[in-house]
Amino acid sequence: MGYNASMEKKLLPILTRLNIHDQRLLVAVSTGADSMALLHLLLNLQKKLNLELFVAHINHNMRQESQEEEAFISDFCKRNNLPFYSKTLEKISGGNVEDRLRKERYNFLLEKAKKLKASVCLAHHLDDLAETVLKRFFENPRLYQLKGMQESSQREGVTLLRPLLSFRKQELLGYLNKHAYKYFEDMTNLDLQFTRNRMRHNILPTLEQQFGKSIQENLQRHAYQADLLEDYLNKKIEKLCALKQKTKDSVVYDFSNIEIHPLELQFFLEKVLNLKNLQKEQEFIKAFFENTKFAYQNIELKQRQLFVKIQSLVYN
Repeated sequence: MGYNASMEKKLLPILTRLNIHDQRLLVAVSTGADSMALLHLLLNLQKKLNLELFVAHINHNMRQESQEEEAFISDFCKRNNLPFYSKTLEKISGGNVEDRLRKERYNFLLEKAKKLKASVCLAHHLDDLAETVLKRFFENPRLYQLKGMQESSQREGVTLLRPLLSFRKQELLGYLNKHAYKYFEDMTNLDLQFTRNRMRHNILPTLEQQFGKSIQENLQRHAYQADLLEDYLNKKIEKLCALKQKTKDSVVYDFSNIEIHPLELQFFLEKVLNLKNLQKEQEFIKAFFENTKFAYQNIELKQRQLFVKIQSLVYN
């Protein structure tokens, strides 16, 4: 198997920083360019980092090529002595197919990772991160929700690793083509009925053309700043949560004797009290700082005291 010094050299410090050594890794492989590049990179670094690699493949059963792709990765794993796990999904139609397939994928990966006591390694890259941040910009009004995927995160007690978030798609393609590593093109990735594909093929290229430069790195920086902001606000509202007082049929948060920034209060309302209607939230914050009464569903405000009925309480 070939060794691309520049790609492995760039990836190695990332894996080291993420403590990806002496570990069991369940690598999610679709046979597309991104996941095949990740698998080859990890194989080339396996001995150096003392990695125990496993491969998981999900057959979406939506294209004629699906059977050929599964057969290819199964044979690849046999030739490289890699334990291989696969699942064929029932055909899905109607509703948000993209989201439902994603949920099925993660359920399978998490189930296998728990049994293997392994971390899950995913092939998301910088272009994916940029698409996610831009999509969230249009969908969510809050700055702290503009964060993208993280290099390391937890889900149901399983560590999810995304070591390629600093790599552009073209870098991965160049790596595969240089060594003639085989991969499959999923033609559904060109289907513009999916939001993600419109972001990838229409919106981001148009923005780059209009601004005359790559915007992926800037979106990556926005994601990092949003992540820092959310972490900061989580720490700030700890003092607000500490003021919780339970009564027989309600919970009271008395903020009358402390200073609160409007952003802290907004974050508290959403994260702790699950108040997510933006207009009502803004009215609530205005009433709070004007010391006026306000009622919203099962939350009532009186002179900076929030009364929350027990049965609707989100925070415990």
